Amino acid sequence: RPRQIALGEAYIAQAPVPEDATMALTGSTAARDQQLGTINDRLPWVVAITLALIVVVVGLVFGSVVAPLLVLGVVGVAYVIDLRLIAWVGEHTGIAASQDIEPVVSALLIGIVTDYAIFYLFRTRARLREGDTTRAAAAGASAHMMAIVATAGLTTALGTATLLVGDVDFFRAFAPALVITALTGVVVSVTLVPA
Repeated sequence: RPRQIALGEAYIAQAPVPEDATMALTGSTAARDQQLGTINDRLPWVVAITLALIVVVVGLVFGSVVAPLLVLGVVGVAYVIDLRLIAWVGEHTGIAASQDIEPVVSALLIGIVTDYAIFYLFRTRARLREGDTTRAAAAGASAHMMAIVATAGLTTALGTATLLVGDVDFFRAFAPALVITALTGVVVSVTLVPA
């Protein structure tokens, strides 16, 4: 918690307050702290609902139980790697991620991994319908999608890196973690989805 919040709460605890009066923290720091708390409290639900919708849609589109499990598995692996990589980079460079980065990182990572998995599954299904064997369809889809996904991932990483040249510190603080997230999503996806 910000030091201003702690000092304000300590002052409120010691201040004489008339019986019918109330005291509370005000200002941008208190509002931002409360907003961050609300986001962090609701983030697990938002992520769970998003993943549930992905499971339903991918399952219905591909008529498969395995396809949504593939997406969930790759998202889970990418998420664990991404958070650890962001922390590791922060420790070794001194560039710490902002506390409110997790919702943005979650959305970006889920989007990148889900998109790639769906592209790959559609291409594999098309090749199977054209008569390819399972192995040939998987290899062909992987070769076809690799350049597209790598280009999209690098474009996203470079686009988020441009936040570093901005004047607003709030956005600049997001850039390193978002670049790491975009690259992690691509690397994990192109490694695990075809496998």
